[in-house]
Order: sequence, then structure tokens, then C-alpha cells
Amino acid sequence: MTISPRLQKKYPNLDDDILLQTKEVFARHATDDTIHVHSVMSHFDENILTATSRIVGLCDVGLLTPTSKSDLSTWSLTKTGRRLRLEHFEQELDRQSVDTKISGLLDRIDIINANHESLHCIAGARLFGSTLHHRDEGYGDIDVEINLILKDRTQSSSRDREHDRNIIITQLQDDDPYLSLFFDYGGIIKLGLPFRQIYSVED
Repeated sequence: MTISPRLQKKYPNLDDDILLQTKEVFARHATDDTIHVHSVMSHFDENILTATSRIVGLCDVGLLTPTSKSDLSTWSLTKTGRRLRLEHFEQELDRQSVDTKISGLLDRIDIINANHESLHCIAGARLFGSTLHHRDEGYGDIDVEINLILKDRTQSSSRDREHDRNIIITQLQDDDPYLSLFFDYGGIIKLGLPFRQIYSVED
């Protein structure tokens, strides 16, 4: 994905690859505007020293800050970090392409939920952002909030749960650079953003 000049100007201390990777990590793993070092380790398949070094680098450019001085395992998104998490990268899609991609995502949700061996299921999905409305100009990222829940915590280890979660996220994303998936379910309500429920286990 190509980063627009506007975004390059807003985040001058990050090259394009780091900018995209950071947005993805924040969208996938930040909960209540915090992110855990083990989530970064898992996402990049890094050891704790490398992951911590990456986090410190994001602190240096103003995207993260320590949650507390005594605990360096959990980090808080700054205002700039929260803005990046919801940022659009201004790739142009027409309405038909948007609807096709949303339909494909819903199909993948059905396939995931039909897998009885999976440790997680998807209980809901909410569309928000620019693709909520039809308009003449093109669309940027397709923003979807996903309610990914654990079926039974007692039947698996934390490592197995994390592995299963990452597999499902990869399946949902389907290497589609236009999909911005958010897993802090309820976050858009806290922000007061309009949304449309596009999937529910009750449907």
C-alpha cells in the first residue's frame, strides 16, 4: 500500500513500512488504548528484547507511553497513536468494490464460525467510517470492528489461545490491504462513532 503525502507529512519520523505495521498492530492488539509487549512479540514473531526495543522506538516518536514506571509490559497509546489507529490511507475504491469486500469478509466469518475445532468465534461485526455511506468520490480503508470471543477458557492454554486468535485474524484479513479490522469491541461506541451492525450471531 502506498502512503499518501499527507500522511507522510503527519508522521515524518516513520517510514512507510513502519507506519503500516504500527497501524496494523494497534488495530489488532490494542485494548482500552493499551498494548501488551507479548502481543507485539506474537505479531512480529520476536523475542521480548526485540519487541521492547520496537515499542521504545514508538515511544520516541510519540505513539506510545509507559502505562506505569514500574510495569514495562503494558504500554498506552498516546493521542497520536490513537489517531494513527483510526487513520485512513486514502486508497481509492468504488462502492461496488467496497460492497464486494464486505461480502467476502462476511463469508469468511461464516467459515470461521463453522470450524468447531477453533478456540474462538466471531460474535459480531460493525462497519464504521467513510464506507457507512454512499458517495460519489472514492473510499479509503474499510473499517470494521470485530467481536472475537473465546469459546471456553478452561479447555486451552494461553499460548494455544493466542495462536488460534492470530490464525483467525489472518483468515479475516485475507491479505487485503483495504480492510482495517479492529478487535477492541465496543471501542467505537466509547468514541461516539456511528456504525452499522453487519454481523451478529443472532442473525
